[in-house]
Amino acid sequence: MAQVNLNCPHCGGGFTLDQDRPLQTFWTCPYCGNRSLMQKSDGIIRLKGIIGGQAFKAPDPYDTSNAPESGPAIRQPGRPYVPDKAVWPPPPSVDEPPVHRSLSDYIAEVDEPDKPLEPMAKTGRQPDHAGHGGEKAKLSFIEMAETAARSRQLPIFNSYSRQAIDQKPDDRRMYAWRARLIEDADGFASKTWATPVWYLYTPRQKAALLAQHLYAFNTSLRFSDSRDRDDLASHLGKQLVRQAVEHLTERAELRCKKCLIGHTFKGRFHRSDLLEAKDFCDSVSRIDETVSPLGSALLKQAIRLEASALPRKLARNLTRF
Repeated sequence: MAQVNLNCPHCGGGFTLDQDRPLQTFWTCPYCGNRSLMQKSDGIIRLKGIIGGQAFKAPDPYDTSNAPESGPAIRQPGRPYVPDKAVWPPPPSVDEPPVHRSLSDYIAEVDEPDKPLEPMAKTGRQPDHAGHGGEKAKLSFIEMAETAARSRQLPIFNSYSRQAIDQKPDDRRMYAWRARLIEDADGFASKTWATPVWYLYTPRQKAALLAQHLYAFNTSLRFSDSRDRDDLASHLGKQLVRQAVEHLTERAELRCKKCLIGHTFKGRFHRSDLLEAKDFCDSVSRIDETVSPLGSALLKQAIRLEASALPRKLARNLTRF
């Protein structure tokens, strides 16, 4: 009786067949349960796995009905049949079923950063303790943002301040630093009264533009106490007056350069140099309780005190609001 050794084209399991037995059309693998097409040509038996196999079903270890007729594995009565090669892919473990996690479980993990993470066998991902810092991470973002603000590294400050605000929206320091940096860059003058089209805006448009520009200032005052409000308003008042003085001085320097005699500006403002002071006073006078509910009076008072310390001609033109 001639025997032939074959391998399953699906899982690679080895078995033997008798060449003298009648050839079947299909052959079912005892290891993986998939069917294959049997062909015999020139006395050679071939298996082609071109027919879709049935779903895998884990065999009963004590059921020897599907075991190969002969092979290297030894079957003994009352003992489970163990094939010589492992079944691939292996069946899922019954003791540890797969955990299906919903979106709410992931959101709960983000909302509770101090909660210890589950091991990878349960969650299906590696624990990342670096991304969960709790209060320590909040303080580090705030400190790094303040360091970047003091050194005027604006791109880095924008990145860290956004992350700090996302983690702690009621922290006044990020809004206060943002308001300071905006005015250090002449934001009030370039966005409101110093623009060539300021006089074209309607009162409602001017109020909306002022409220939009003072958003960081108003938000910082909302989460601050009285002392912090006074300090921030005093700093912003000095910056607004500085912007006005520098703008009017630049206008005077341009006028002097056009003169045949006295090309250098020596601090004597003419009436034509102070025309835009009216726009400055107009923008400051529109900062009311609608534009800034908590800081309108403080900001106007700080501007008046800072402008009063200037030369009399400048002080008179910058305090008419």
